[in-house]
Amino acid sequence: MNLEEFEQALKELDWTHDDFCRMAEVNKNLLGRWKKGTVAIPEWVRGFLTTARDIKNLSGVIDANNSGRQSVR
Repeated sequence: MNLEEFEQALKELDWTHDDFCRMAEVNKNLLGRWKKGTVAIPEWVRGFLTTARDIKNLSGVIDANNSGRQSVR
């Protein structure tokens, strides 16, 4: 994953860099090293962000399905 792909994934998730660091439990300084190119973005980041996007998309489907249903009590 390159920096452009990383930034695009964050944009699709509506996440800031701080959001990513909190969710992935990584230090903010690590992102600075990725931006400078001194450290490559690890492959696990692609999987992490792909999974996060899948969860976001699935939650949208679930919300859409539930909004059409009436509660039975």
